[in-house]
Amino acid sequence: MTLKADPGWLDNGARKWPVTIDPTFIVGDVQDCYLSAGAPTTNFCGGTVLNAGFDGTNASRALVQFNLAAIPSTDTVVSAKVLLFLGSASTTNATSLGVYQLTHTWTTGATWNTYDGSNSWTAPGGDFSGTAAATTNGIAATGVWYSWSPTALVQGWVNATIANDGLVVKEPTENVTNVLSFNPATGSNPPYLQVVHQQGGSTPGGYSTTVQADSPVAYWHLDETTGSTMTDAENADPGTYQGGFTLAQSPLIQPASGTSVSLNGSTGYATAPTLTPLQGDNTRSIELWFQTSSATAQSLVDAGAAAGNSSQMFSLVVTPQGWVTNNPPAGISTPGLYVAFWDQDIYFPGLYLEDGKRHHVVLELSGTSVWLYVDGNTPGGYFTNTGGNDTFRGSWSTSYHDDAQYGN
Repeated sequence: MTLKADPGWLDNGARKWPVTIDPTFIVGDVQDCYLSAGAPTTNFCGGTVLNAGFDGTNASRALVQFNLAAIPSTDTVVSAKVLLFLGSASTTNATSLGVYQLTHTWTTGATWNTYDGSNSWTAPGGDFSGTAAATTNGIAATGVWYSWSPTALVQGWVNATIANDGLVVKEPTENVTNVLSFNPATGSNPPYLQVVHQQGGSTPGGYSTTVQADSPVAYWHLDETTGSTMTDAENADPGTYQGGFTLAQSPLIQPASGTSVSLNGSTGYATAPTLTPLQGDNTRSIELWFQTSSATAQSLVDAGAAAGNSSQMFSLVVTPQGWVTNNPPAGISTPGLYVAFWDQDIYFPGLYLEDGKRHHVVLELSGTSVWLYVDGNTPGGYFTNTGGNDTFRGSWSTSYHDDAQYGN
């Protein structure tokens, strides 16, 4: 597969260099199935769910296999993440699931006893490595994405040093009562594999170097490995992590060194002293990367009210279905982004960003003009005249479409 940037786009006088082409590859070509010890001769491939867990008596295990033929075998895998959407669960017990390397080929005729409907596995339930390639703990909430990062295993698949027979997803001890039903390849929100790879193992230009060349007022890498201090690379506005946070997670900007921070979606956040450039009528822009599978509204930035200066509100919120109320135009209340000011708010509907994938957002404000770029695109939106104050929900009045072009 060869990817080329548009020459006209590259030659645009407004283009900033260096330009890095995002090397993330989303693998949606997947074969899946699940096996049940309670029905050892029954085939569950191609069904409406993908089960993994334990029902108190019998175990269920899910099988997934991704087609990686489009990734050159000589490439280096920087990161790999398997994502499954949990549609339902039999109990509320928090459960761990591991992904294990399958060591035998299989077909969509597989059962608990056989790998193709006729021939037996070496051991019932599938042939797989005894050590998990990755494990995710605390799986309980439904309607969200869960992920595993078996990067080393995917590297072996790409380089053909390990046979790509796929993965088995199972509860490590198979004694926690909870059958987790994930969405299958034939349904909505199907399994996918997110692979970041680079040609020949070469190291591309640094994202942080490019950002700092623009002399930002503040720049938080969020790549600390210990403590609770949020370091500002510009030494202007260091902050503090609060509540539920986990440091040293996989980076969202790829390829890149360093790490990221994970916030638990309820009590986790970071604070820093208010920055004057983000207040009043100052021209400003903010840029961030995030990834979430939450089903609730999540505040990405609040540089006003929460900072103790309510009349200077400047907030950005990612919203779920139904969050925007007070009769938005045409009854629209789809997932999106919400920009809140003290006396006028802007709602950008139709942006499904709580999907477990990483997203890049740039928000610019100059005078009475606002520009929003989401993964390089400029969405339309609706605004209020009365504002939403701290509730982010005012009386809707007028709609507009922003057709500005992405220039950076």
